[in-house]
Amino acid sequence: MATFLFAWSGSAEEVGVRISNYGHGRITFEQHTNAAYYRVDWAPQLEDEWSGSWARFQCILPEGTNGLVEIAVPQFYRVTAILKGYPGRPAQIDPLAYVDHDELVLIPRGSNITHHVYPTQMLYTNVPLNTIIDYDLWIGKYEATYDLYNAVRSSTTTASYVMNSGARGTDRNRRGFDASHLNQPVTEVNWYDALKFCNKLSELTGLSPVYRHANDVFRSGEPPFDEIAVAALSDGFRLPTEAEWEYCARGGLNGPQRMFPWGDTIDSTYAIYYYTVDAETQAVGSYPKGIAGGQGSAWDLLDIRLYDMGGNVYEWVWDRSGDPAVYTYNLKCSGAAYTSSSNLRCISRQFSNPSTVIYGSGFRVCRSSK
Repeated sequence: MATFLFAWSGSAEEVGVRISNYGHGRITFEQHTNAAYYRVDWAPQLEDEWSGSWARFQCILPEGTNGLVEIAVPQFYRVTAILKGYPGRPAQIDPLAYVDHDELVLIPRGSNITHHVYPTQMLYTNVPLNTIIDYDLWIGKYEATYDLYNAVRSSTTTASYVMNSGARGTDRNRRGFDASHLNQPVTEVNWYDALKFCNKLSELTGLSPVYRHANDVFRSGEPPFDEIAVAALSDGFRLPTEAEWEYCARGGLNGPQRMFPWGDTIDSTYAIYYYTVDAETQAVGSYPKGIAGGQGSAWDLLDIRLYDMGGNVYEWVWDRSGDPAVYTYNLKCSGAAYTSSSNLRCISRQFSNPSTVIYGSGFRVCRSSK
């Protein structure tokens, strides 16, 4: 008998922090014993809205032993401590507890600058887009593994699903036979397979499926993909949007050190990509140095670790690109084991026909209160 566990609403607890000294453009505040990090908001006038737009004030780490932190600030300001953990509920969803690496973790709410794809050009862009996550969002700690995909695909639901079988990683010679390929990301699945997987996982866990076609749950076939609709009130699993994916890939952070999910430099210790490990996929979670936000970041301190947001396999996202009247491509993010390092950038996008089965493409699931 399968065991299904779920987590529900809320966000990391925040408390005001006492400012003990101020003057001449500097403040000193008292540290909270349970703080993961601190955020400083500022305003040009006392009656104005508080702003958190200054990147260097978004993640001030606990430091020192005297219980005080001193920083330079502009104008009027306040300090908030973001506490460790999520009081009153677990911080992850473990939908199929008998399958390894299936956890979804709760993402801190917030906003940052992501990047938008032109709707009529097959190119990514540096055009900034302000993304606000003001709802609960859980996203896969890992890319969906072959074992998880196969467990869902082979399970029985009231109505049957028709999905491609998928493959275990990208090495065609050893696929499915070598123990080193356990917990490999699923590959050779197209966009439709990813949607069906999300719907079937939702049904298996007693949730409402998100994706519909012709006023019914989407379970089979590959119809024109602008005919696939999202049931707005569904509480089931789904693919992240392009903006959600980039917000998570950046670990919620902005600034010049955000070229890759972990920072501004790259080598074979951060991710799997071309010229490393014979360009074969690796077991999910093999690169702890390459977590979203980077080691020592606020998300890392909150035990929120997203693996392989750069490298391993491309990840299908929900968004379509092209003329909105006749969508022609779906977006993929993350980069793959056989691609160059430039494709691992947070702003990098690839475009594929939604029916195309590619050995370097997989996906990551999410769920939200939106």
